Amino acid sequence: MAEVASVLETPWGMSTGPDLAFPSTRGSRPENFEKVQQFQAALFRAAVVDPVVHRALTEVAPLLQSQSLLREPDIMLASGECRGWDGQAAAGWGSDCFQCQGNSSCSLAAG
Repeated sequence: MAEVASVLETPWGMSTGPDLAFPSTRGSRPENFEKVQQFQAALFRAAVVDPVVHRALTEVAPLLQSQSLLREPDIMLASGECRGWDGQAAAGWGSDCFQCQGNSSCSLAAG
């Protein structure tokens, strides 16, 4: 059963997350729900102009790839929602960056 949970994580998150954006939807929101919504919006904005981000989204949406692909360094940096190579926080994320999560040893925070 543990293997099933990892397989269902991506489609479950993709199908239930947008519903929670509506205040009238019942159910608890994850602690970082607003940050996730902001990150997704940034990904869609980046997909319009960046072919790498566009391809990643088109592979994740039909479940050809895991959502973890969207947290790869090149995707995070292209979305503008993470620390740059100089270690400076971009777009106000700071230690809340999904990739770095305050971890000073993150490859994105490394100079």
